[in-house]
Amino acid sequence: MKRNYRRRLLQVLLTELDGGLTVIEALKKITVKDVCYWIASAWDDVKVSTIQKSWKKLFNIDNKTQDAQETDDYEVDSIANLANQLPVEQTIGNQDVIDWMNLDEEMGLTDDAIADLVLHVTHEEEEDTDEITQKISHSDGFKSLEAALAYVEQQEELTPLEVLHFQRWRKIAASKRGMKLKQKSSKDFFKQ
Repeated sequence: MKRNYRRRLLQVLLTELDGGLTVIEALKKITVKDVCYWIASAWDDVKVSTIQKSWKKLFNIDNKTQDAQETDDYEVDSIANLANQLPVEQTIGNQDVIDWMNLDEEMGLTDDAIADLVLHVTHEEEEDTDEITQKISHSDGFKSLEAALAYVEQQEELTPLEVLHFQRWRKIAASKRGMKLKQKSSKDFFKQ
């Protein structure tokens, strides 16, 4: 799951860099909501075999198969290829990716360090409240969902249930747009 999440992070960074942002600007643009969606997506991408390997590792059942090693090597290669597209001076190797994946396992936080992290995040959240999110109109939302639905329906990877979710949101946007566009009666203009 951690690899899936970090692969998604790299993909988003590369997309933002293609859009002209710097790495710092791209990282600042990431919201907690984005991260929550990425975690859910990373969990959805976890394979059954990965969960089975985790349980075997937990109970110290030796499961060192060639297939498992090849899968791990492929994932590390995939992430290294993404990371090498970032504008950095050094080439990022497979060992760098493995170190990055295992970094949080080596970190031990004291109570003071955790308190500092929480307090620091609180200050950053206070600074972020100054930004005002522009509201999207129901008409614009409907048009965007129409385009997204057309795109989603062309994708082979999606399940019918996922397409239904898009159709449901398009229907909600259409009804909200319709309520906003509903014609008023002449009596509405003469209310006291």
